[in-house]
Amino acid sequence: MNSTELVVTEVRGLTGFILLNRPSALNALSHEMVRAVASALSSWAEDPGVAQVVIHGAGERGLCAGGDIVEMYRGNDAEQNRRYFTDEYAMDHFTSELSKPYVALMDGLV
Repeated sequence: MNSTELVVTEVRGLTGFILLNRPSALNALSHEMVRAVASALSSWAEDPGVAQVVIHGAGERGLCAGGDIVEMYRGNDAEQNRRYFTDEYAMDHFTSELSKPYVALMDGLV
């Protein structure tokens, strides 16, 4: 298992699991989380030991509230925010092009 405070990744059998682990903020994606998810997806994309990916959110309230706009507002740094959106949209695009099944377990806010 590979873990940061905010994103937990693990491979069980042939499945790569990503847990968004920030329930107090409805798992809103910080820049650190975007980079962690992108890194996991990138490493699993060509890994024959990972046949599919499942993403889910910690807590009872939902998968993910989207980008962490509070972080952006508090940082008040246009260049940092541009980098965030560049990285997030690159991660989204990579996910859409992933050649393996990608399952998002959604309940509550998504």
